[in-house]
Amino acid sequence: MNNVWRNGWVHIARWGVVLSLGAALATPLLVADSLFFPYITGKNFAFRVLVDIAAACWLLIALVDPRYRPRWSASLAVFAALVGWMVVADAMAPNAFKAFFSNFERMEGWIGFAHTFLFFLTLVGFIEGESARRGKERDWWWIFWHISMAVSVVVAMGAIGDYLNYLKGARTDPRVFSTLGNATYLAAYALFHIFIALLYLVREQRWGWRAAYLGFIALQLFALYHTATRGAILGLLGGLGLTSLLWAVGGRSRALRASALAVLAGAAIVVGGVWLARESSWVRESPVLQRFATISLSEGTVAARLMVWRMALEGARERPLFGWGQEGFNYVFNKHYNPKMYNQEQWFDRAHNVFLDWLIAGGVPAFVLYLLFYGSALWLLWAPTGRAVFSLEERSVLTGLIAAYGFHNIFVFDNLTSYILFALLLAWITQKTATA
Repeated sequence: MNNVWRNGWVHIARWGVVLSLGAALATPLLVADSLFFPYITGKNFAFRVLVDIAAACWLLIALVDPRYRPRWSASLAVFAALVGWMVVADAMAPNAFKAFFSNFERMEGWIGFAHTFLFFLTLVGFIEGESARRGKERDWWWIFWHISMAVSVVVAMGAIGDYLNYLKGARTDPRVFSTLGNATYLAAYALFHIFIALLYLVREQRWGWRAAYLGFIALQLFALYHTATRGAILGLLGGLGLTSLLWAVGGRSRALRASALAVLAGAAIVVGGVWLARESSWVRESPVLQRFATISLSEGTVAARLMVWRMALEGARERPLFGWGQEGFNYVFNKHYNPKMYNQEQWFDRAHNVFLDWLIAGGVPAFVLYLLFYGSALWLLWAPTGRAVFSLEERSVLTGLIAAYGFHNIFVFDNLTSYILFALLLAWITQKTATA
């Protein structure tokens, strides 16, 4: 097989994959002021073009070198099945064109989701081939994750700028969003990078790198906190709690188990303290903490979410098999609108719950397949192949990340940046466990 690598075009294609995938991870920085929905369209157009280039270059290599063809795995099968099912579901949608192509405001639909799958597939196939051909000479996962972390530093600096502008009175909204245009988008973005940095912190033995990871985590925590996104912050606490619990139960060293128990106790004290002090002035005067202090089933945002979720379930009962297609929730919202929402936002194109969004988009099959995303990733992590390539500490961190992301998704909807990071995570787990 090495004979094919004597051809110059194969090396050009290889670097086409590397540069395009690396650039795709930098798309969260793009804000296209000259386009409709500048925080959405520029990122999506760039991501699709870069993924198409990367996939084309990878396919050229895979045609001549079978080592670059991904092995079948549980997560690959689930991802492919969901993409395939959504072709059928979107074709049956009330507005099939919108289901496939979406609109400028969201730029998702089947085309957007298919590009996420292509991104995942290219990562798995290319890095699997590189591992087979070059062994452990280069850790592409380290490179791609650190590209993403470097980009997230710039994004977090933008969040600091938002916060400083709020303090100066230059903006009225205390919630930061940087280059992502939405506080919940930034929250998911920071959430992923906190856990990934924690994983590399656990791996790292050099004190300089450890200090860098700790500083990075502090920066991302600042950004996440000032998004005031309750689902993501609670997801972070829950995910770290789960990670600590797994460390406490299975940790190999007494120091690790003791540290894990200390983290659990500290988190409980912080959460309990804020809740007990919810009527105090320092909580009420904090734009972030007061959002947690006012959580109740009757609170405006929570009450609206619950009503929208009930509408989603009514719509799902009406079309349980094929759903309403991607971008079809507005049909459900209009048909099953609850007049009690008169004092809330009057336009919803998402259920603000990713699980219900997939139930609406593709019926029960899509809902089950989306759940299997999480299930397949966890199964691969804790199966013998996962234990062979990830330590218990690393598997615990990734399990905490998956749990935190899943909890966050109960209250929001996905977007390009969260799709990119979830696909990158799934690809990492898939490729590493396939070659164990």
